[in-house]
Amino acid sequence: MGHIFNKEILKPGDIRGIYGTELTAEDYYWFGRTFATYLITKNGISCIVGRDGRLSSPEASQALIKGLVESGIQVIDLGLVSSPCLYYSVSSLHADGGLMVTASHNPPAYNGLKFVLQGRNFLEKDIAGLARTAAEDSCLQLQRQGTVTEGKREKEAYLSHLLAEADKKTFAGKRIVWDPGNGAALFILKSFLSQMPGDHYLICDTIDGSFPNHAPDPSKPENLVLLGKTVRGQQANLGVAFDGDADRIAIVDEDGQPLSGIQLLLLLAGPYLDRHPGYKVQSEVKASRIFLDGIKELGGIPLLTKVGRVNQQIHMRETDVGLAAETSGHVYFKENNYEDDGLFAALEVLKALQFWHISLSDFRKKYPMPINSGEIRLPMQEKDRKILLDSIRRHADETTGHLLLVDGIRWDNEKGFFLIRSSNTEPHMTIYAEGKDEVSYIWICKKLIQSINATGYDGNVLYGKFGFQFSDHMKPKLT
Repeated sequence: MGHIFNKEILKPGDIRGIYGTELTAEDYYWFGRTFATYLITKNGISCIVGRDGRLSSPEASQALIKGLVESGIQVIDLGLVSSPCLYYSVSSLHADGGLMVTASHNPPAYNGLKFVLQGRNFLEKDIAGLARTAAEDSCLQLQRQGTVTEGKREKEAYLSHLLAEADKKTFAGKRIVWDPGNGAALFILKSFLSQMPGDHYLICDTIDGSFPNHAPDPSKPENLVLLGKTVRGQQANLGVAFDGDADRIAIVDEDGQPLSGIQLLLLLAGPYLDRHPGYKVQSEVKASRIFLDGIKELGGIPLLTKVGRVNQQIHMRETDVGLAAETSGHVYFKENNYEDDGLFAALEVLKALQFWHISLSDFRKKYPMPINSGEIRLPMQEKDRKILLDSIRRHADETTGHLLLVDGIRWDNEKGFFLIRSSNTEPHMTIYAEGKDEVSYIWICKKLIQSINATGYDGNVLYGKFGFQFSDHMKPKLT
């Protein structure tokens, strides 16, 4: 008898859902069985498994490993680690695959699963294949029982990797506040910092899957308030935050003000393009216009592509990109096997500060963010999201602006741009608007609302979400 996964948990690049209802221990067992089948069809026999600090992760990981072992797979169990540790272990040990039990930045009630392969990404069609295998009960099994080995040495190897990448001179004389957010970064952060010079101050420094201090999403400014306050109180040079599984990073300056994900990318792009003039630097469709202008100013070629780890990595490999970052704080380095590793990115931030020879607050002022809406999340089920995007495409105004359909809909003109796209991991539409000045920003917001209204959906629900109220004199005619 087979097993049917809730289709809502099957995301384009991974698995996400509310644990206990949408996503269960039985699901994890079947993901173990079906991923083992995938590996066996590719002549694979080994898989590395890790889990984050969520309350449901031990039970989920145990069920996952059970499915792998019953299928005959040789498992290395890392236990509680960050996602980047798992990525590094799969690559360095040349394992056939890896599975990370995590919901990354999602709220505490969620859990999920990330898939890792040697040399290529696990795609949406591969996830659909696992679902078919489970439904058809067509799992394969090797002619022997699998094994489980504790991954202590692998975790030590990852620490050694980070220590080798660190430049201690960039730490010397600095006071840094670190906020692992009660997440998985803590499995290694204290050991790493104990071997670095400088003055280090940790907050939210115990692993707690209930995330008692703030949500594990550092892309939201409200989750950086405590870090900013502590940086100011400690008179620190900067603050560093990670998400729940430590593949994202956020930076606040000495005034406690956060850098946007694009300002962070420009910070890193300075030394990168100094070493590699004329090279490509990549971001995603939500990227501000300062990314496009800034990379050109620094002597590089800016590229925009789809949101998401899998999409970013594939495009980097296909187009020979050495540095990429998303607005959410995922940063990818070719020299780090194209992986997004928050702690590795922090090491590069400290090196970049030496290149720029200015404080983070001065850098933030050098590349100020244009007036923008921030990321607006409009709750909407997947079916309605698809219908809305298809309708906007059909009604799009291409006479006064340029359409980019790489991921959702980005509409640009000389005044600014708006973006509307379907989230890969949560049931909402992501909306963003940006203008070169206040009048242009209002114009872009109005254009976005009219574009939605033209489809028959009610775009007026966005009034009040753009940081100001639309009074009559603030509603310019769209000419």
